[in-house]
Amino acid sequence: MNRKSEAAIRHCDQLLLNAAKGIKILSHLNWSPSLRRRFLTNWKRGNPILPKVTYSKIDYKEREVALKKVVKLCPRSDPRGKFIYRTAKSYLVAIRMLNSLGKSTFCRLSTELYGCPTDRILGSRSTHLTAAKRFIVSTDPYDKTCRVDENEICILPQTVQAEMQTRCDQVFGRGVVEVKLDPKLASKAAAGARRIRIRSSTCFSHEDISQLIEHEAFVHSLTSLNGREQGGLKALSLSAPRTTGTQEGLALFAELITHSMDLHRLRRIALRVIGVQMGIEGADFIDSFKFFLAAGQNELGSYQSTARIFGACDFIGIVVYTK
Repeated sequence: MNRKSEAAIRHCDQLLLNAAKGIKILSHLNWSPSLRRRFLTNWKRGNPILPKVTYSKIDYKEREVALKKVVKLCPRSDPRGKFIYRTAKSYLVAIRMLNSLGKSTFCRLSTELYGCPTDRILGSRSTHLTAAKRFIVSTDPYDKTCRVDENEICILPQTVQAEMQTRCDQVFGRGVVEVKLDPKLASKAAAGARRIRIRSSTCFSHEDISQLIEHEAFVHSLTSLNGREQGGLKALSLSAPRTTGTQEGLALFAELITHSMDLHRLRRIALRVIGVQMGIEGADFIDSFKFFLAAGQNELGSYQSTARIFGACDFIGIVVYTK
């Protein structure tokens, strides 16, 4: 490679890093805790009402311009250039998706980024949806005989935070990765290179703690930290939209090989795949909530599962994170 192309790659790499590192996706989709309280209160009164969600306006115009510049300038004759180009393109789709919050186009763009339940599993004739349904049917007998009442287990978020912080300090060094509580998270946790957020509005189980450590700390945070050490390609430090599937696949695999995974978590994932397809086919928030309740989740868990599916599209379009 000539010096001109090498310089162009380094320039585009830095340009991509500067433009993309401030783009947030999940934080724009989180719902206020007041929506949860209102919905569950109305549900218990026998009068469930669809949550009314408002989203703040997002302005990523300057970052979008910079990303388009990366796409235009980046040499694609080199593997690094292809990586930078594809990563920038995925961020551009993500920006268009975020600009469509509450609109039907959000679902189409999220599917473009993350796939959908009817996609085929790589190397198989089965779809994610088919596999999820088969798994639920085949594990029903075990779930009914081994199910533990979620209402009887409540490890406080503060305890989870303390245990995860201790483990992170042991592995990464004291203070390298900070574990914090967040009342607005739809998922139980979210991780970046330097910070892991834990949902403060829910109870946890012993299994949750080991799963979160392996999933959030030792995959998401660790891969981000490792990416930051790669001086030849700084964009490797980004948690880009196009790598979400790989990241989540690695994280779930880490749970499996460390024996942190349990049957109930696998069923929750499979049920979520089915719930996503229900949303695509027209089910509303209440339909989905009832589905998770019937599957054995408690009211809080059913709300959280449903909120993760109906992230941003007037309860018709959905955020698709089907892996």
